[in-house]
Amino acid sequence: MTTFQEEWAQLKADAARTKLASANGSNDASDASGQMKSDRAAWRQAAKSVGGLPSNTAKPLASLEKDQSGFSGGSGTPETESGAAQRALFRSWKTYMTQVNKRCTTLESALDKAGSDQSGNEQDVRDSFTSLSRRYKDTPELGGQKQGK
Repeated sequence: MTTFQEEWAQLKADAARTKLASANGSNDASDASGQMKSDRAAWRQAAKSVGGLPSNTAKPLASLEKDQSGFSGGSGTPETESGAAQRALFRSWKTYMTQVNKRCTTLESALDKAGSDQSGNEQDVRDSFTSLSRRYKDTPELGGQKQGK
């Protein structure tokens, strides 16, 4: 079983390798000119990964909560300083993880919206230039044409 710190470090390393768009020429989201463009699927995958973090922390947190029963100081067990410290530590950790989970949920929807907006923006720009090209067709070249030869 891995520790939370090890798992968190792995998640951060995986996130660092995730590319929402790249121009490196290999299985990337760039066009033929090497210009970067948004990859809607990559944004969606990033959102899904971040959104899955709360469910990854739910089981260990529930297990920790269950294990706190021996530190309650009730049911005939004497109150100890270490038990009180353990309960305080657990409460602070639970509060922290609850906030992290809320942040992940919020970030999930923000990433999904960003991907949608980026993708839509690219299409809007593409459409405006296509429309411009149709409206103002270039005139044929004047020189260098073979005329009847």
